[in-house]
Amino acid sequence: KVILCTGHLSNLIKKEMKEKNYKLDIKLSDDGKSLLGTGGAIKKAAEKNKDKIFFIIYGDSFLRVNLEKFFDKYKKVKKLGMMSVIKNKNKWEKSNAYFLNSKNDIFYNKTGVDKKFDYIDYGASIINSKVFKDYPKNNFFDLAGVFNKLSLQDNLAGFKVTKRFYEIGSKTGLNETSKFLKKNLLWNL
Repeated sequence: KVILCTGHLSNLIKKEMKEKNYKLDIKLSDDGKSLLGTGGAIKKAAEKNKDKIFFIIYGDSFLRVNLEKFFDKYKKVKKLGMMSVIKNKNKWEKSNAYFLNSKNDIFYNKTGVDKKFDYIDYGASIINSKVFKDYPKNNFFDLAGVFNKLSLQDNLAGFKVTKRFYEIGSKTGLNETSKFLKKNLLWNL
C-alpha cells in the first residue's frame, strides 16, 4: 500500500493517477488549502492508514536501500522510529545525525551544529503511528522535529546505508541525479 502526500500542484498527480494503472493500492493524502509541512502531511496520511507501522520515503529522492533488511532490523531494535543514514561528514549537505552507541541509537538534529554529526538522513524511515498522537491535527509541523524529539527520548535507531542517495530538490541535486540515471539506468529502457 502506498499513500502519496501531496501539496502544491497535487492536481497534476491526481490526473496522472487517473490516467495510469500502477497495479498498486495507491491513495493520495492532499494537504488541502494550507500546507501542513512534512510532519503534518504524514500525520494526516497516517490517519488514513490502518497499519500501525509504516515507511516514510522522501518523494524527491532516488534511494538504494534494501527495505526488507531495513524492516527486519527495525523489528529487532524495538524503537518507535528508525532512520536510514549514510556517512556524510558534510559532503552532500550538512550532516545531521550521529550514533550514540553500538546499539544503533542515534541522535538527530537537522538544525543543530555539532562536530559529532557525521551521518545524514538518507530519506527512508520506519515509524510507529503513535508517534504522531500528540501532534496537532491539520496543523503545520516539520518531520525533522518529530525525529529530533524521538532521538532525545532514546526512541530513534539508525540503519546504515552505504550507497549514496540522489535528490532532485536542488539544481545541483537534479544535475547529479540526471547524470547518475543516464549512466546507470536509462540505457536499459
